[in-house]
Amino acid sequence: LKYRRSRRKIVEDEEMLPMTETHRTPEEVQFIKELKAKYKILYHSVQPLPYIRDSMYCVDNVYVDSGIEWLVEQAHGKKIWKLLESHHELLKKPENCGRQIIEGDPGYGKSTLTLQLAYDWCQRVPKSPLSNVPILIYLRLRQLRGVKSIYQAIRRFILPRDSDLSEDMVESIIKNCSGALVILDGFDEYPDKDDLETDISLILRREMLQEIDVILTTRPFYLPKEFAPHTDRIRLTGFNDDIRDQYIRKAVVHGDEQAAREIILKLQRNPLLGDLCQVPLLFVLFAHMSHLNKDLTAFKSVTSFFRNVIACFHSHMMNKKIGKVCFGSKHDELNKVAFEALSGRNQLIVWDSTSLRKRLGNDFYEQYLKTGIFFEEEVLTDDQFLYKKEVRFYHKLFCEWYAAHYIADYLSQESSTSATTESQTVAELLHCLDPFELHYVYRFACGLNKTASGKIVNYLQDNLKHERFAMMCMLEQDYKNEKIVDAITKLASKVVHINGHDSQVLQRSTLQVLEFASANQITIACLNLTMAFKECDGYTILLQSGLSLCPLKTVEKIHIEMMSLNVTYFYILVIIVYWRDYGYSLNLHSGDWEVDNINIISHCVRRLQIWTEDSNLQQNCTLQLLKNASNNDIPIFHLVLLLSFSKADAGNIILCSGLQLSCPVSLKKLSIDTYEEGRELTETEVVGILMFAQQSQRLEELMFFFCLLPQCIAAEDIPSILKSRKVKVTWLPYDSGKIYELNLESGRWMYDDRTLDMTDAVYSKEVSEFREVWQGTDCQKARERKLKVPDDDTLTPLLTATSAV
Repeated sequence: LKYRRSRRKIVEDEEMLPMTETHRTPEEVQFIKELKAKYKILYHSVQPLPYIRDSMYCVDNVYVDSGIEWLVEQAHGKKIWKLLESHHELLKKPENCGRQIIEGDPGYGKSTLTLQLAYDWCQRVPKSPLSNVPILIYLRLRQLRGVKSIYQAIRRFILPRDSDLSEDMVESIIKNCSGALVILDGFDEYPDKDDLETDISLILRREMLQEIDVILTTRPFYLPKEFAPHTDRIRLTGFNDDIRDQYIRKAVVHGDEQAAREIILKLQRNPLLGDLCQVPLLFVLFAHMSHLNKDLTAFKSVTSFFRNVIACFHSHMMNKKIGKVCFGSKHDELNKVAFEALSGRNQLIVWDSTSLRKRLGNDFYEQYLKTGIFFEEEVLTDDQFLYKKEVRFYHKLFCEWYAAHYIADYLSQESSTSATTESQTVAELLHCLDPFELHYVYRFACGLNKTASGKIVNYLQDNLKHERFAMMCMLEQDYKNEKIVDAITKLASKVVHINGHDSQVLQRSTLQVLEFASANQITIACLNLTMAFKECDGYTILLQSGLSLCPLKTVEKIHIEMMSLNVTYFYILVIIVYWRDYGYSLNLHSGDWEVDNINIISHCVRRLQIWTEDSNLQQNCTLQLLKNASNNDIPIFHLVLLLSFSKADAGNIILCSGLQLSCPVSLKKLSIDTYEEGRELTETEVVGILMFAQQSQRLEELMFFFCLLPQCIAAEDIPSILKSRKVKVTWLPYDSGKIYELNLESGRWMYDDRTLDMTDAVYSKEVSEFREVWQGTDCQKARERKLKVPDDDTLTPLLTATSAV
């Protein structure tokens, strides 16, 4: 053990290893040591929640690979992207030409990825290609205002101020190094991006340091004007379900399975669906806030979510500083500052700290700095001899939030002018704000004020003809508004197009409108995918843009148009038309629906639900699919009874529709969700469900959601087969409550990872809180009426006693 530890130290000590075939010079050893010291500070300072300053993470403890795609080819105006398995493939590809541009929208994790690369290099991660890179230069371009020399940038912003290494030494080391890598983070924030004579510009055009590899990150709208031919293009497409689950378990709950389930459950019940959760920054904020705040409510819009984010920033500081003035709701001048920055030509959202402090006021500035909304960093003065502090928002989305306040306040003012004049006023205000680049500004502004929303939507529809984006903005205000429902119904009655040439924002707008239509039972006449289809992945259609089209229950027709150049015989074979919800596959030769395609059934039974709003025909089709899967011994991973459970009877479950569900023998997980009913199940009913569940030969877990169960179940009534298979039985009484697990041997509920039994006091508290949450529901009214009449089948004497309190 001692030998291995000492050996590991030698391996980790980079300066002890040869740089090339010869040993390093003392200057090279010192240079690498100082680089690593700086990078260690950076990658150990990741803050998922910036307002909690004492909660910093090493990037390797929170990083997960989001969707990383490489541009394979571009022909006939169409881009073809290939998914990479991990960030380790960035420099492994044989096609790599030494220059890469990584594109991603704000909040998609570009900077986090570059920090992970720096970590891989410093720690010599074995499976990383950076383990063989002799020198890594990591620069944040936003700091390099007026700095033309890359060697000066390295000396001033990476090496310590008291370093013995001069700019000339740095230049000599880099020029004599073979295989170095330079990472340039944030070209979109680079103040001198238009100056073609800086070293950065020359390197990108391969007119300087031609032998080194370069990785540049930027937003899609801010590609360099000129860069070397054959530069690799990489894009980040955000989080999918699997990546979100991976992040929760790795970075948020650290192995606490119950906490992970609670967050995932909130995620599944969130009406924002993938629009919010696909953006890594927003998802990370949501996940960590959900873990810290058990009472975090569901959000109906991006605006409501971000309003809660801002409130958390301020409330956290106010909890520590009692009696201090809070500027959380008084930020008119900051709104104006943010709007001026975003409506400018370069959108440079960085300010001299002294000037901004004077404009906003010292107390205001200090509060926003302490909350984490503002972030200071050092840059060089114009004469390049001194350092000064500049301030920026924690992230560009925060700047968009405050700029949206300015717009909403401005447009909310009542005007006595004519409609034409008012329209001109709106156009003058918004003409510098590209809705596809700054779509969150528009969505936030619409969500903040109803009057402003109406004017913005009219501007988008009448002036810019962006009907689908306008509808997405409308959804920020009130998703149940009849005007919105009517507008989307009208749109869905015609052919809805998603074109591969559409911007990602326009595609996302269309997807959200389609998801809204499907969720609200609005018929979608026809969906036309023109050069946009990429592949099917189980439940979803993946688009060329990297976005995902979730299952649409109300679509009547889907038309897929692809380039014949890329359609091979093999590709035609893997395109299968099937009715996803019920496992029917279409025979392309006869035109008949068939139910015996094992592969299709396997795709369709990963997660099924029977919802009370489904028609009898839909429920019958689902029951048939379950039967088909069971007969073919196909694993049914998860069945959810969503508001559809009525009772258990003779080993079967009777649904609210009156239909009968027999237990599939291949069912692995069953969830019974009685959300918003206030349902209280008796011990007899629970035992009946256990008798139903025992019939599955693969059952691993049974979950009860949003209902009240007895404090304990008679141990002798629990089927022995569930005990022998160690089936997990869990219960969540209401949203944000504790998750309890049933001890199958004793029949008692346990919590805190099965370390504590539910006591009378704990159960009494759960009963009181449950009935308070569901007070006034039909089930609770029926229970109250029932208490007036003696009944032998009560939950427990404790329940009756609690009800009387």
